[in-house]
Amino acid sequence: QYLQHEMERELAFHPEIRLFIKEEALNSQKQIKQIQELIDEKVDLLIATPAEAKPVTPIIEKAYASGMPVILVDRNIISNNYSAFIGASNYKVGLDAGYYTNALLNGKGNVLEIGGLDVGSSADIGRHNGFRDFLRRFPHIDYVARMNQDWDNSAQEAESELTKELLNHPEIQLIFAQNDRIALGSSRVCKKIGLENKIFIIGVDGLPGPNGGIDLVEKRKITATILYPTGGKEAIQTAVNIIENKPFEKE
Repeated sequence: QYLQHEMERELAFHPEIRLFIKEEALNSQKQIKQIQELIDEKVDLLIATPAEAKPVTPIIEKAYASGMPVILVDRNIISNNYSAFIGASNYKVGLDAGYYTNALLNGKGNVLEIGGLDVGSSADIGRHNGFRDFLRRFPHIDYVARMNQDWDNSAQEAESELTKELLNHPEIQLIFAQNDRIALGSSRVCKKIGLENKIFIIGVDGLPGPNGGIDLVEKRKITATILYPTGGKEAIQTAVNIIENKPFEKE
C-alpha cells in the first residue's frame, strides 16, 4: 500500500501517464496470468514485484522479449532480461538484523526466524542468508528454528503456530521477523503468553503510520525495525526516463 502511495504521489507530476495495478497476493500463478494479460493488452511499460523469483522469471522474460520495458521493484528474478531493478539489499537487511541480534544478546542466546509464504523470493532469500551468515560468526548464538506462515490472510492460524513454537522452545530469547507485520503478530503472541519482556523482536520495513515499524518501536511493541525503502518514487522516475528515451540505471 505504501509503495502504491509513493508511486501515485510521483505520478501527480506526470498526468500523461496512467497507472493500472494488479494485485497477486503473493500467488505466483496468479501473477503469471496477470502479466500475460498485460502483455496481451500491450501496455507501454511493466513494473513488477515478483512473488517468487524462479516461477515468475519466464513470464518476465517473455514480456521483455516482446519489446516491453520491464522494471522490477523490491524483488528480482533469476535472469538479467529486464530493463531496470530498483531495490535495497535484502542481504544487507539480514546482516543488519544479525548485527543487532548479536548486540542485544551479547554474543550468546537463542533465536527464531519467522517469514511469510514468499519462500524463494529474492527478499526472503537475501534476508535469511544475510542473517544466517552473520550469526555463523558467533558460535554461542543458537539459530533454533525457522517458521513460515501466512501472516497476511491467516494471521490467527499463524499466531497459533507461533504460540506452540514458543511454548515448545522456552529458551528462545529473540525473534527475527522478516517484516513488521510479522513482528506485530509476534508481539501479540508474546504478550498473550507472558513473554513480552523476555523476547526481543526485530522487524523489517520501518514504514511510518499506525502499526508501521516506526510506530511499533515507539510504542515498544517491538525492539527494532530495519529500514527498507519501497522504491515507489524511483520506479516512476525510471519509468518516465525509459518512456521518454532518457538515460537510466539498470540497477
